[in-house]
Order: sequence, then structure tokens, then C-alpha cells
Amino acid sequence: EVELTVRDHGIGWDTNLVTTDGGIATRIIAPIERVGGRVEVQSSPGRGTLMAIVVPQEDQRSFPAV
Repeated sequence: EVELTVRDHGIGWDTNLVTTDGGIATRIIAPIERVGGRVEVQSSPGRGTLMAIVVPQEDQRSFPAV
């Protein structure tokens, strides 16, 4: 597996408000899931965001353009 963790100390956001028709779901989560990976997001207003992305290493396909 290849793991990438991104953290910021910005304003954060309510993860319950994520929809499947745009934004993070379309640009990040969907392409990662298409190649067998997974995305975990932890965020809340005023507390920044932590995003962990895990992709199988043996998968040699290219990621779709975002």
C-alpha cells in the first residue's frame, strides 16, 4: 500500500455535509476508490482537516485527471 496523509490547521468543515455530486467526493474520493483505495477524512469547523489516502501499491493504473 501507498499511504498519504495531509493535515491542515485551517477552518475545517462539517464532514456530514459532503455530497456525492461534487467537491471532495468527485475530485478526490471517487478516483481513489476506483483504483481500489480508500479515503478517510476527519474535520470539524474550527479544527482543521486530516485526510488519509491509501492506495494498493500493486495497482499500476494511472489516476484519472482531476
